[in-house]
Amino acid sequence: MKSQAGRWDPASESWIKDDVTSLCIDAGDPSSDWASELWPHGKRINMGAFGGTAQASMSQSNLGNVADLNNDDTVHWQDFAQFTDSWRREQTLLAEDLDRNGIVDFRDVAILADSWLWPQ
Repeated sequence: MKSQAGRWDPASESWIKDDVTSLCIDAGDPSSDWASELWPHGKRINMGAFGGTAQASMSQSNLGNVADLNNDDTVHWQDFAQFTDSWRREQTLLAEDLDRNGIVDFRDVAILADSWLWPQ
């Protein structure tokens, strides 16, 4: 589904930004689990086949924080513990890959550190 914030393109294994955004983004059942969608996720599931998955198109909403990996509205030790479980993993579509470059590395640590104890 098209998204100005980004949609996953499996052919190129990258995020593509579109000129328009589908009305199906963040339009799924409010009681459905959205937690597997990568940030920015709008804290609401997308409609469609990829809603609720890491391949879900990104929301234009800025709700949440990319480093809040457990979605509890604070970036702290629990997020750091989850982050370290993926350290140096090279894989696309990982929540812990905060800069979305395909590897969990020091650039992602910098993003996590910048978000520490968010919100303040």
